Amino acid sequence: MSGRRLRMRRAERGAALLAVLGLVVLLGGLATVGLSRLGAATDLSHAARAGAAARMAASAGIAAAQALALPKRAAARTDPATWGQPEWLDLGGATAEIRFAEAPNCFNLNSLAQRREGRAGDPEPMRAGGADFARLLRAAGLGLIEAEALGRRTAAMVGGRGVLLADPSEWLEVPGVTPELYARVAPLLCALPNRDPMPLNVQRLSRRDLPILAGLGFDEARARAALAGQPGGFSSVSRFWQAMGTSEGETEAAAAAGVSSRYVEVHVIGRAMGAEAHRLVLLDSAAQPARVVAARWLVPPAQGSGA
Repeated sequence: MSGRRLRMRRAERGAALLAVLGLVVLLGGLATVGLSRLGAATDLSHAARAGAAARMAASAGIAAAQALALPKRAAARTDPATWGQPEWLDLGGATAEIRFAEAPNCFNLNSLAQRREGRAGDPEPMRAGGADFARLLRAAGLGLIEAEALGRRTAAMVGGRGVLLADPSEWLEVPGVTPELYARVAPLLCALPNRDPMPLNVQRLSRRDLPILAGLGFDEARARAALAGQPGGFSSVSRFWQAMGTSEGETEAAAAAGVSSRYVEVHVIGRAMGAEAHRLVLLDSAAQPARVVAARWLVPPAQGSGA
């Protein structure tokens, strides 16, 4: 019976892989047809057609990335260098370059939507509150009064929405959040499709993550010392807790720590007719195909900088 089950599981994995490959081939075919029709439109200027074709190629690349994210993440567990190996999608007259990376650690703004008191034996992480976010802001360099005020306003804004934030840029709606402040803090923030803190990937922790650790309830001084001793991250969860000089139970809003992340960051570059279209996407690889959590267009390097 066990041998039969093993054969069934292998068959299921094989069928899933074939489905992924088939989806990628289908996407390439559909995008090729669309690009051909776009090229035949004579009423559009060359620049407009090139830009539209590049964006179409990038969109096809995102769909392919959704299919490839889980296999890519699985391969990277045994060979981390896999993350640095781009995938290519040939669309006949256009291409999509797909670059994968483990998503960086971040503070989930949507975790501010609800405050819940912890209970003994409760396996779920506690929701973050305004005081937690204020600690993040203080560790990022803001003064005590400003940080506490913005922490309260942010928690009130997120909690009063009734719906999850779709993008960290919505933080700009909070009174007192200037474009300059957002530019400084934004790299630490994310807006995940849930209300829980993002699980920490201890292997990716660095000194830039100090405000995130502070916002998750870790003692700032302990965290600073731990990160100074391990600037390249921690090889295991046990080493992380040992370096922090504490245990998971002592933190308030700290999510479970691990050595990988379910979220994958993808940079897709669509190229067609001499034009480029860049898009940065955050994927949730817990599902197959992976689900798009956030996406934004980037300005191609030749045209400027920023996002």
